[in-house]
Amino acid sequence: MAFSVEYFHERVLAEIESWPVDVLADYARIVELLMEHGPT
Repeated sequence: MAFSVEYFHERVLAEIESWPVDVLADYARIVELLMEHGPT
């Protein structure tokens, strides 16, 4: 089953996108894993 990540407010996504590139890359990998395997 494929999962999705939704942000409750557009400012949350804007804040995440302003993070330093190395932190953002780590975060992107975590989101990919969540979307693939879910929160369990």
